[in-house]
Amino acid sequence: LDDAGLAEAPVWPLSLAGPTEGPGLTIGRSGWRRVLLGLLTGDMLQRLLLGARPYERRPGEVQACFDKWAALSEAAVAAGDRRAFDRNVAGMTEEFASLDLAPPTKPKVGVVGEILINFHPEANNQAVALVEGEGGQAVLPELTDFFLYCLYDEVYRCDHLAGARLTKWLNSWLIGFIEKHRAPMRQALERHPRFGHLNAFDELRQAGASLVSLGNQSGEGWYLAADMALMLQKGVSNILCLQPFGCLPNHITGKGVVKELKRRFPEANLAAVDYDPGVSEVNQLNRIKLMMSVARTASDGVQLGPAELRRQVG
Repeated sequence: LDDAGLAEAPVWPLSLAGPTEGPGLTIGRSGWRRVLLGLLTGDMLQRLLLGARPYERRPGEVQACFDKWAALSEAAVAAGDRRAFDRNVAGMTEEFASLDLAPPTKPKVGVVGEILINFHPEANNQAVALVEGEGGQAVLPELTDFFLYCLYDEVYRCDHLAGARLTKWLNSWLIGFIEKHRAPMRQALERHPRFGHLNAFDELRQAGASLVSLGNQSGEGWYLAADMALMLQKGVSNILCLQPFGCLPNHITGKGVVKELKRRFPEANLAAVDYDPGVSEVNQLNRIKLMMSVARTASDGVQLGPAELRRQVG
């Protein structure tokens, strides 16, 4: 910013481990409430959008519904109004479910990886759009789970390493507080199974602990392995693991658990895609297309050999 002549621009540090105050920014209790409601609203809208868009019969109808509820939710989030949030969660789920949608028969494809590349379409070269264009239904994890993972790290440190008891108590309380706010989301989704099940954080933690130590806390740590294991347990047998810039922790708990996941889930169709500066977009595209070819044929109950797969990817 200094080099660009923007030395006066404030930089806001956001950290669960330290202060978040900065020039021009004071969050406070009410601010954190708005942050939480905004995070949960985004997770819910993302889930409904991805669960409905591949099956819309009238193009643009799902996006219009998404835009409507995103606008309606702004007031509730800005006011930190939990009751309005609860009403909006129920209302948006019912409206998405009432749209004219085809039966959910397309292969589900989990998209996991380093947190920025996982959720930022420009960083992952529109991976979700590519999955949908290839005839699949993309499934993204909840961003809230990543922050719960960060909070739980301090709990583990206190129990097994050298963490502080007060920090453990505070973080455990925060995890329970956030989970209580997610209860209306679970209730709304239970009425409409086509949009999937919202896992409890304990389910995610147990899935991770079955593969790696919860002491893996660098980068995405055990959270990445847990994402893949939980998706496979819930029937999402196709998974794209997005790897950034030669990130060592991501490769260890991403690529490193693939062999064990395939042993436990023989039907698993897993593909790791590198997003290093030296990797061409064509290579990324081909790997995703190959994975989608396997996903489609498995969905149809057809087994293709390597030569036929290469021909389809073309």
